[in-house]
Amino acid sequence: DFPHLQEFFLEMFDLPVNTEEGNLQGALVFHHLLSELSRCVRRTPPRSNPELRRLKEVLDSSVSRAFHLAEYARETPWSEAHLIRLFRSEYQQTPYEYLMSRKMEQARKLLLYSSFSIKEIAEHLAFSDQYYFSNYFKLRCGLSPKKFRESFLGKLKKREVRIQ
Repeated sequence: DFPHLQEFFLEMFDLPVNTEEGNLQGALVFHHLLSELSRCVRRTPPRSNPELRRLKEVLDSSVSRAFHLAEYARETPWSEAHLIRLFRSEYQQTPYEYLMSRKMEQARKLLLYSSFSIKEIAEHLAFSDQYYFSNYFKLRCGLSPKKFRESFLGKLKKREVRIQ
């Protein structure tokens, strides 16, 4: 039922073996796979329009690559504007807003649980550059990516001191 999960396995096979970069990328791909599996298991009942479900699945799998709704719309019987209206009525946000919220969700995870630089995270999430990513992240989350990561690490250190 979930053919899009195959992409994760194929990506794992292409990674360099027994290298630090390969291990880091492998961990990241595995994390994406687990996130997507979790989403598949707890997904909501199917929506009324299969084309909108398909668009949502494509958006979910486009977190780490560029997505162009105009190209997608050419493969459907609807215009780009009509797809936006349908998607908004079904999910209460536009496809762009949905995709960007997924990217921000992934960015928070990467900032908190990986050692990737902000530039690497921006590249991984297919932002045009790290400055656009940083500005967008700050606009959506209220803190710059650096401050977001530092605030989390600061909280962890405080907990460690209390535990000892």
